[in-house]
Amino acid sequence: MGRKKSDSITCVRKLILGITIYIILVIYLFPIIHIFLASFKPEAEIFSIPPTILPRKVTLEHYERIMKVFNFPLYLRNSLIIAVFSTLISVSLGSIAAYGFSRYKFPASRAIFLSVLLSRMLPPISIAIPLYVIFRHLGLLDTPIAVILGHCTYQIPFVIWLMKSFFDDIPHELEEAGLVDGMSPFQVFRKITLPLSIPGLTVATIFAFMSSWNDLIFAVTLTMSDEARTIPVGMSFLQTETKIYWGEIAAIGFIHSIPLLLITFILQKYLVKGLTLGAIKG
Repeated sequence: MGRKKSDSITCVRKLILGITIYIILVIYLFPIIHIFLASFKPEAEIFSIPPTILPRKVTLEHYERIMKVFNFPLYLRNSLIIAVFSTLISVSLGSIAAYGFSRYKFPASRAIFLSVLLSRMLPPISIAIPLYVIFRHLGLLDTPIAVILGHCTYQIPFVIWLMKSFFDDIPHELEEAGLVDGMSPFQVFRKITLPLSIPGLTVATIFAFMSSWNDLIFAVTLTMSDEARTIPVGMSFLQTETKIYWGEIAAIGFIHSIPLLLITFILQKYLVKGLTLGAIKG
């Protein structure tokens, strides 16, 4: 009798937990679902009262307009190039620097590490304006390279801070064993330390890519033509003095969310490990 009662309580708890998870999932997914459905509605139906959930008439006019009129393919290409390269550079250089701060103690190392963290606390615009002046003199203004370097200056401090905590928890004995086996310090870092820190690298990669992919400040400050503009900058042009193109905004917003969803889904296993380890250490 007692066992049946315990099983019933367990089933009720699982049911409540499942319902709660589904409710939270619907709340978080509702904006994406709403944007997706709105992108297929005619413009008049988007503002219809009472509002409709499913489109009465499915149309692709908004997607056609962003492809032919608003130069979306070029913005998408620029965003992908800038996000991928800034993420690769930030994670690569940031991981190496974090390993140095974790394993090697040198004069003023703590002060330098704190100064790196303080640079991350600055508002992005305070970094973008000096970079504008520098890149103008170097002839890099209005190029993807300028935006990539701008993103790296803001992302590398975050990667250093994040990865140092992961490297600190990796036992030194494993690296010493690699040195005894004849590995060079760089081989130890590449073959032993980095594989053990994959969860941290995954978290750093996702957050760096997300920061670059969604950035507006650096992109709008360092670019002046469509040849280097990104999707967030292009979306700002859909709000004019006379009209706001809500259907086109919905279409671009949905496409813009797909890469982040794919990356998070693919790296989900390592992301959960990385966030859990960070929570345990905290």
